[in-house]
Amino acid sequence: MEEAIIRILTEELNYKPETAGKTCRDLMDIQDPEIREALHTWVQTREMTPVSAEGYDAVSLTKRLRYPSALLAIEMLRTEPARAKQLLKGFR
Repeated sequence: MEEAIIRILTEELNYKPETAGKTCRDLMDIQDPEIREALHTWVQTREMTPVSAEGYDAVSLTKRLRYPSALLAIEMLRTEPARAKQLLKGFR
């Protein structure tokens, strides 16, 4: 799945290769089963699953972030809610 993610990030979302590599590693490190399933669905179909945490959902966050980053934000909201809320201040 790593190769597919890097290809999508670089070819479809125009990430720079080094940013794509880091983002891919971060995505692959996600342990939450719901977020991992959402990532897998997105890689296969580009369908965005509205996984949520702390009043935010990944699809709504795509107004300001790309979907992979939105998934990382949701994961952070689930694991480090105070820090994530500070970083996402004004994203609603």
